Amino acid sequence: MEKILVLSPGRQRYLIDLFKVYFEVYIGDNNDLILETYKEFTSLKMPLYGSEEYMDVLTSFICEHEINYVLTLSDIEVVVLSGNEVLLENAGCHLIGLPYDKALLCLDKYLFYEYLITNGIYTPLTYIEVDKLQTDLKAGRIHYPLIIKNRWGMGSKGLAVVHSEDDLKNYNNTGQASFPSFLGAVKNPDLNVVYQEMLFSDEYGMDIINDLDRKYRLCVVKKKLEMRGGETDVAEMVCFPEAEILAEKLSFLFQHQGNMDCDFLNVEGKLYVIDVNPRFGGGYIFSEAAGVNVPALLHAWINHEYVDCQRVQCLGKRYRKITSLIEI
Repeated sequence: MEKILVLSPGRQRYLIDLFKVYFEVYIGDNNDLILETYKEFTSLKMPLYGSEEYMDVLTSFICEHEINYVLTLSDIEVVVLSGNEVLLENAGCHLIGLPYDKALLCLDKYLFYEYLITNGIYTPLTYIEVDKLQTDLKAGRIHYPLIIKNRWGMGSKGLAVVHSEDDLKNYNNTGQASFPSFLGAVKNPDLNVVYQEMLFSDEYGMDIINDLDRKYRLCVVKKKLEMRGGETDVAEMVCFPEAEILAEKLSFLFQHQGNMDCDFLNVEGKLYVIDVNPRFGGGYIFSEAAGVNVPALLHAWINHEYVDCQRVQCLGKRYRKITSLIEI
């Protein structure tokens, strides 16, 4: 059985249980309480992402346990691992991820916006320069309300909504944004947030699945019916041919392996991409309920087994996440 190290698993216990059907699973995290959540697995207490010893500790553990594959459920760690892929390969371990330049695009909301626009993908208007934003507001090219986000933020962290010029001024006087230290020195500390048009429409989540040759295989589309704290609570499995076309385009543009999580809005028939995370997202549980088993697919591709693309089942069915407890 192949060995896989899953880093930063968080609360995705169901996903780890799914992986252990097909792999010998190891766990790595910086949080002791997370490690206790997976106490029956061999685990590694990880250093902080930006620390000098991070890769030494990781590769030593990989070599000690002869681990074949590694992936992470953390947006920031995706970038760190992608930037050190050669070190992982030298340790005999394959990263299930994406190229470093594409990982940076996913983390940087402004570069992500420019990349999508350049490649003909709809996405909300996004600014990093306040002067340019105010010029376009006065010209009517963009309107309040606006969403303000940490340029390198994750999830809903640091998100604010402003409804007027006064709100915008107040935010710019008090708003704070952080810069990931591992990305190097901040060239311009005034460009740490993005200002984005706020679109109102139905929101969808989509898992885009590539094989280990980075070739598109399938996608699963979910209409979000209820959300809480930026996470989907209730979703309906849907057939959406236009979204499948979008998924294939994004698959080619980002060249990921395994699962990539995408959120988009359907605005009058145009699909606006909000976010892309090259990892298993919190919404993957809905895809698994619909019969798409990515750990099983990865196992088959690793072993060069022929796999007919799994078909999405339960179209039209609705699912709700529920809370459960385990003792740690």
